[in-house]
Amino acid sequence: MDNGAQTYPQPHEGIRGTDREDDLLSLEETAVPRRLMMGGMAKCLRDAVLVGNQAPVVKRMWERMKAPQPGDLVIETSTFYRRDEDDRIKAMGILVAHRIEWWETDEEWAAQVEQERAAHEDFLRGPYSQPGDGPFDPSTCERCTDHAWYVQYGPKAADICRWVNCDFIMIPADSSAFRVEVGTRDGNAITFTRDDVVSGLADAGFTLRQP
Repeated sequence: MDNGAQTYPQPHEGIRGTDREDDLLSLEETAVPRRLMMGGMAKCLRDAVLVGNQAPVVKRMWERMKAPQPGDLVIETSTFYRRDEDDRIKAMGILVAHRIEWWETDEEWAAQVEQERAAHEDFLRGPYSQPGDGPFDPSTCERCTDHAWYVQYGPKAADICRWVNCDFIMIPADSSAFRVEVGTRDGNAITFTRDDVVSGLADAGFTLRQP
């Protein structure tokens, strides 16, 4: 991919995790079964919302799940089918960032350009060069990018895993994340009208008869 003068971050550049005091991302041996169970439940939820003729609430859930944002609890979906426990553990955590970035570091890129320069100069000194062959032009080198995902899978700020060629979904951490509020609240009391009930049923996917 030729990015011209476009600039991107290097791999891992500016990525920082957060030390956590809760045990959501615990890596203790006793926490592993819980983590794997959460991964299994996430797969079941993903499969449950991928249905035809989605009810509005289901569509809303899927649209949010397939568009994770930094700070979300996430899981990488290909690991649903992997047996490697380490992969499955590192696949779930808090999304720190996902972005387009350079495929290699600046140092690696500079070394690659220098290698191409040396190869071009060797060519010019060889028997196949032509009088019109010009000097090496660094702008002809094409620097590639990746879409990288950074996930904090453990409780320490350094517990960061970088993923590429992958697909993440958000795991709902709040049962009310996709709920649409209905009714009128007055203190601890809630008043429902007929329209509230009808709209709630429609949101859940019920087909309603016309009055």
